[in-house]
Amino acid sequence: MSNREVHALAAIPAGGLCAAYQARNQTAPGQVIEVFGGLLGGYAGGRFPDLIDPPVCPDHRGIGHSIFSITIAGTIIYKKLSDWQDWFRNLADEARLRADSAQDDFWKGVFRLAEFLLRFVAGLIAGVIGGYASHLALDFMTPCSLPLVARGF
Repeated sequence: MSNREVHALAAIPAGGLCAAYQARNQTAPGQVIEVFGGLLGGYAGGRFPDLIDPPVCPDHRGIGHSIFSITIAGTIIYKKLSDWQDWFRNLADEARLRADSAQDDFWKGVFRLAEFLLRFVAGLIAGVIGGYASHLALDFMTPCSLPLVARGF
């Protein structure tokens, strides 16, 4: 059974790589911010399956680990990921324009922070997907593997 440290060691870079791939057409500063978001998102995504199905025993695989439910959820999320990221990136672009036109230094700072956070979240959501996928890949390689459908259904 993979442990929390092993999942984190795989999930963090998986999240960063997923975010980097999704940010490949962004400006260099935007890419860096999104990758940092992806690293944090990877960690969170790598934890989610065990938050859904707590690892109280080696055979703890339920809905958070089943191939069927993850395939359905993953397909929906993957199809929407670009739309979600585009929405956050458009808001970040608006914040940058407002910062550029702001007369007051306080508001410039507020809009710059908003731009940073919005780009960070665009990477974070991609990272969650990468981290979750890495957790399932590691669990798939264990003796218990992953159930086709959640146990108990």
